[in-house]
Amino acid sequence: MAPMILVRNVDELKGEVISKGVTQRLLLEKAKSASGKLAVSTIEIQPWCEYGPIDYEGEMVYYVLNGYGNLAYAPGGQGELTNILCDWNSDSYSYIAPKQRHSMSDQGQAPLNLLRVEYEATHSPDSIMPWGVPIFRRNNPVRVDHSPGWISTVNQTPQTLRPMGVEHFRAVEYEIVHKAPKPEIPPPKPPEPDAKEEKSRDEIVNFVVRGKGKYLIGGKQYPVRAGSLIYSSPSGVIDVNPTKLVDVEQYTLEFLYFCIRI
Repeated sequence: MAPMILVRNVDELKGEVISKGVTQRLLLEKAKSASGKLAVSTIEIQPWCEYGPIDYEGEMVYYVLNGYGNLAYAPGGQGELTNILCDWNSDSYSYIAPKQRHSMSDQGQAPLNLLRVEYEATHSPDSIMPWGVPIFRRNNPVRVDHSPGWISTVNQTPQTLRPMGVEHFRAVEYEIVHKAPKPEIPPPKPPEPDAKEEKSRDEIVNFVVRGKGKYLIGGKQYPVRAGSLIYSSPSGVIDVNPTKLVDVEQYTLEFLYFCIRI
């Protein structure tokens, strides 16, 4: 099965006003995702404006691209929004469980810009519903990956979300990629003769937060920049025409990586 591929840039999309002082730009519509349930958009909230309350059936992850605001939610998921989380600022993120009523407001002097990744689904009876809505920070590097040509620092891992009962977001990572001197590349190792094909059921979303570079998708290179969405659906087999970063311009590129299980 050939993967579905989509590359879009925020600055090329027309914004839709969804409430007073709130503009949405839709990077990925559900109808164009492999599952028919995944959508990605940016939300811009003007100073001292509010977006919500929001009642949504599926799972959501909000990532604050820049700005400063508050996130409010209703205890137990429903009812009045009484719990307010302050200091929701650049490079922090939150997971929203299905049917968790919430709203957002800009408390700064500049627009609050968010990336929203949503997956339409309900929790299974055996899953753990999180208590409230936490705010995570990406200020704790968990590992450093070395590749020919660059070094990548990973600031988030799927273990952050799994204990909360998250079902479809398998991984949410923030990677900072630095150019490095290119070492000699050893010849590739032949595949193991008894290696088994592992079927892939994951949709992959990369979003460039800062910098410029190029991605290889399905054997073709795509230039990307801050505000670029790179989406690919399951190919059927892992490591066949994968989506991967192949070049970094101006020394540094930072991107968000989402792996969503269909």
